[in-house]
Amino acid sequence: MDNKTEMKPAQGKPSPIKGFAILSVAAALVMMVTVFAPQTRTAGAEAVLPHLETMDDVARAVGSTDAPVLLQFDAKWCGYCRALQPHLQKLREKNLQSELHMYQIDIDKSKELGVEFGVRSLPTIFIVHKGEVVAFKRGGMDEDELFAWVDEVRQKIRKG
Repeated sequence: MDNKTEMKPAQGKPSPIKGFAILSVAAALVMMVTVFAPQTRTAGAEAVLPHLETMDDVARAVGSTDAPVLLQFDAKWCGYCRALQPHLQKLREKNLQSELHMYQIDIDKSKELGVEFGVRSLPTIFIVHKGEVVAFKRGGMDEDELFAWVDEVRQKIRKG
């Protein structure tokens, strides 16, 4: 027998290269499912509320009613905004237009409105009554929080 030792793969130990390949394939599959899967939760969310794009649009919307007006500033890329859409849709379905008018403002299309209202994060919701901002809220919220906040603001408006 010569002094050369024959190299044999270790029995029972997985190859690190094979493990890396499996992880890479799994990560690629997760990414494909995440990126290319239909967004059923938000598919119709873009058209939930009528859109306003200019300060003149806002002035007309606010000036044409004695009811409070909810203005939601959002963007298509904003995950919290998309998550809020079903709650806003329920709120809209629950309320009569005479009780609360609701509008959406895409910050990417209407940057000047964002500046005018001092929007610093998304989503941001303002409630305007008789030309005055009476309340605003920043960040995501669940349905209960949204409904409770809107009811609280409406009660404040009723009390004067």
